[in-house]
Amino acid sequence: LLLVFGWFSFQTGTCFVDPTNNQLQLYPNPTQAEVTIKFPALEQGQLSVYTAAGRLLLQKRTNSDITTLDCSQWPSGLYLLRWEGEHQVLAQKLLVD
Repeated sequence: LLLVFGWFSFQTGTCFVDPTNNQLQLYPNPTQAEVTIKFPALEQGQLSVYTAAGRLLLQKRTNSDITTLDCSQWPSGLYLLRWEGEHQVLAQKLLVD
């Protein structure tokens, strides 16, 4: 499966996406300080954050259906958050003011 999001593409194995609940929920978005991320399922996964230039900014293991990130020291711009769970791969754009 090839996922393409603007300037990023990811090659993955088989993944299952529930069409009724298949996105990361980010709030607030845009943000200036902290963003809360709600995942569509309670499963372990890995959250990766990429800059607009495609550079990996951080990776974080997730073990619950919600987490927060401190974005206060990040330069203003557009970021891509990619979450790879046990059964699905999701991505969402985040704007940092």
